[in-house]
Amino acid sequence: DYNRTDTFTIDQTRPKISVSYSGGNVRNGKYFDQKRTATITVTEHNFDPSQFRISIQAALDGKDIDKPVLSSWTSRGDTHTASITFLHDGDYSFIAETGDLAGNRSDKYAQSSFTIDTKAPELSFFDIKDHSANKDTVAPGIRSTDLNFDSSAVTLTLKGAKHKEKTVQGTVSETANGVSIKLPDFAHNKQTDDIYTLTARIQDKAGNVTEKSIVFSVNRYGSNFTYGKKTAERLDKYYLSKSSKLVIYETNVDQIVDSEIVVLKDGTSTTLKKGSDYTVDDESEMNGWHKYKYTISDHCFSKEGLYEIQIRTSDKAGNIQDNKIKNSPIRFVIDRTA
Repeated sequence: DYNRTDTFTIDQTRPKISVSYSGGNVRNGKYFDQKRTATITVTEHNFDPSQFRISIQAALDGKDIDKPVLSSWTSRGDTHTASITFLHDGDYSFIAETGDLAGNRSDKYAQSSFTIDTKAPELSFFDIKDHSANKDTVAPGIRSTDLNFDSSAVTLTLKGAKHKEKTVQGTVSETANGVSIKLPDFAHNKQTDDIYTLTARIQDKAGNVTEKSIVFSVNRYGSNFTYGKKTAERLDKYYLSKSSKLVIYETNVDQIVDSEIVVLKDGTSTTLKKGSDYTVDDESEMNGWHKYKYTISDHCFSKEGLYEIQIRTSDKAGNIQDNKIKNSPIRFVIDRTA
């Protein structure tokens, strides 16, 4: 009588390693904009957790960073799982292998490099200030940096209060992990004067987006002066038997910071007083342009004679102008004598 039972196992099957992921959608083949969890599954009847080996590579901008840690194992029959969560920005890869109690070795599982990037690109403007008034060279610049910068995903758009939105391009200079773009100077003509919004949209390889806008004016030609309907009719007649109020409009890209109205009667000048001799109403348009209505009282033209009105103003951009220089002279004669 042998009086015992011998038990042993024959195991000639090699363990198998597979990996699945959750979290984030891949872009450009290897980039993710949020944390990513790798679930490692080992299929083996005689699994030995102590034989599992994993080598993780973790770096950011070429420098080593803390490596994520493998969780404890959970077993259900011949299926054994553990996980690694990649929380922080960085470039990751790993190699894993294991053995079983019989000494069988698995094939090495090599995970190719992938990148976690949760930060949006940095973006700034230069050679232009937000809500600035500009009359000389106007050539805005844009700088953007990101560890995973995508030069093909840079969009610049320009829209004016009186100009339709369009995509613009400039001189591109590559910088460390980014780009610098310098726009050409705005054309020097009257049609260019406007209030503009420049918008830059930058997207990195992981899909993170930064979008910023800046508002500024191009104002090299200053104000334009126009007349109210009744005032225009009276100025066309030139010779008038009655005095009446005058209505003049001034339109400018920028805010008017100083103004003065002078009346010349037969060559003698008088500076009018705001409030008593004339009023100014701000009728600025919704699109950002500034419009002012000057109403000059009829008592300023109570006597007979030759009158000439000069409206002198200066705007935020530093332009100094008057209605005569801007080809809008105001001249008329009051004559009540038969």
